[in-house]
Amino acid sequence: MVYLINIGGVSLRFAFIHDKCRDAFMNYTEGSENSNEYDVKVSEELFEREKTLSPEIKNENIEKYTLIGCTTHALIPYKRFLYHGLSFIWKGKAWILTGPSGVGKTTQYSLWESLKGNKIELINGDKPVVECRNAGDIWVHPSPWNGKENYSGMRSARLGGIVLLEQADENQILLMDKKKAAKPLFMQTLTFFDDVEDMRDLGRLVDQMVRAVPIWKLRNKGDIESSILTCCTLEDYIKQEEMKCETS
Repeated sequence: MVYLINIGGVSLRFAFIHDKCRDAFMNYTEGSENSNEYDVKVSEELFEREKTLSPEIKNENIEKYTLIGCTTHALIPYKRFLYHGLSFIWKGKAWILTGPSGVGKTTQYSLWESLKGNKIELINGDKPVVECRNAGDIWVHPSPWNGKENYSGMRSARLGGIVLLEQADENQILLMDKKKAAKPLFMQTLTFFDDVEDMRDLGRLVDQMVRAVPIWKLRNKGDIESSILTCCTLEDYIKQEEMKCETS
């Protein structure tokens, strides 16, 4: 039995090992087929490798985690990939807070909620799907991988910009040079890094994303002032873009 799971607008056939893992995908399930053909599945060899590395984790969670790389592999031909970050909608655009685990993405979003309330809407709390359409047209979609806080939404939006987080003793936000931004942003992609072809194709997609939107580095203390700084910076950018449209 395979299940048709909609990931970022693409219907993929998933074959699951554990029922509890399958249940985590139910909000994205479009149907099922009595078939042995699939697009996404964790092989026994891969599952056992991950189980050996993390024996304390439940089997269904190991499967769900390992499915991330398998899903990115299946999405790449559709110009999509899973990305490590928290994404939300604000002023009609999607925004991604990204950076290594533990850097404070959830903290920043919580602070944004306290500032903006229902003016922002969550897309995904941990691993959204990024879709690269035409040049300059990047979209962000929800996914079943919501993070430990289980932050999830069901709407998609066009990407407005990316904020790369870094912990610091003071708050500072700077617009990043595209070339300098490419490597740290690529490091937050979610794939099997031993697949050379996937890495090459994924690099092209990340390059398209980097070229399409502004990227800021936020060095921050994780306080409300850092979120106010970020919010004001993005608002200034949006106003400048609107003025350009009015004069063109």
